[in-house]
Amino acid sequence: MFKYEIIFYIMSNAKLLGKQFENKISLFKHLLDSKFNLIPLTKNPKNNSHYYLYKEYKNKIIIYTIQSGFKKYLNKFYDIKTIFRIPDEAILIIDKVTKNILNIKLIEIKSQTMSGSIETKLWAAPMLKKEYYIYFNNLNHKNIYNLKLDYILTTNNWLYSKINNKFILKYNILLKILKEYKIYIYNGDNIHYYKYIDIIIFKNL
Repeated sequence: MFKYEIIFYIMSNAKLLGKQFENKISLFKHLLDSKFNLIPLTKNPKNNSHYYLYKEYKNKIIIYTIQSGFKKYLNKFYDIKTIFRIPDEAILIIDKVTKNILNIKLIEIKSQTMSGSIETKLWAAPMLKKEYYIYFNNLNHKNIYNLKLDYILTTNNWLYSKINNKFILKYNILLKILKEYKIYIYNGDNIHYYKYIDIIIFKNL
């Protein structure tokens, strides 16, 4: 019994640390500080996923959602009700005139301080990106065609350092796979993290 209690404690602690890391590096406050507008998605918003952030830039609209806010936004403004994945964070680039969704940037946040299942989930990223791409392009939606889809992995420093250890073969292979599928990986603990993400958001707009 004691063994299972230890396992449960480790799993619970890992989940807590993961949530703390998500809150620490969330783009929500950063984008508010960058003059994005805060708009409710529900009548009585209770948390950040009940809002979306809005900014007009040149001839585009930039939308930010967090977790279930992605699903709420697509449902409310594009009548998309079948989306079954919820990314940690999402950036939508929308044409200001046509309201066509031109680009979706999905951000998945992974944090770990010891070997375990989280690092294994990184191998799923290419298939998840492909699944999103197939889903959106099979909608036959009038405002979604020729969609550009970006998939970004943000990790804490411990996991980022482990993945980039050139002496561990499996991570060398992982990085090659991520590169093949054009999946970007960033260190959320890096002091320049927000700067890198800003470049991704505003690039080619």
